[in-house]
Amino acid sequence: MLATLGVLATAMITGFGAAYILDVSLLYGLLIGSIVGSTDVAAVFALLRNAGSHINPRLKSTLEVESATNDPMAIFLTVGLLEVLVCGLDPGTGLLMLFITQMGGALVGLRGSVPIILAIFQLVYGLPGAPLIFSVVFSSC
Repeated sequence: MLATLGVLATAMITGFGAAYILDVSLLYGLLIGSIVGSTDVAAVFALLRNAGSHINPRLKSTLEVESATNDPMAIFLTVGLLEVLVCGLDPGTGLLMLFITQMGGALVGLRGSVPIILAIFQLVYGLPGAPLIFSVVFSSC
């Protein structure tokens, strides 16, 4: 949740700055902010590697999770603002419905992936009943 709010805040601050500096409308500035607002973990790792820093494995895992949670919000902001600018989507209810659609899809994907991961885990470690669980999970997805 914090990463999502961080992307939103970064996109807004960058967007307001871009609108002011580039003398474009606020929506175009926010679009620029949403495009550059997300931190790319590959870029962070490249910068740290070029600086000669060795990354603690725990920090590396934290950066990977942080980056993965940033992406959905950055995609939503970019797609949503493009829909508003290009297709005339209503900035209020239209963006809210787009948010529900995109994040709802993520929840459905999570709901489907957890049982599959558990079934594969049971198959790999040879637990009794694993083939039955595996077939039930795949037939329900």
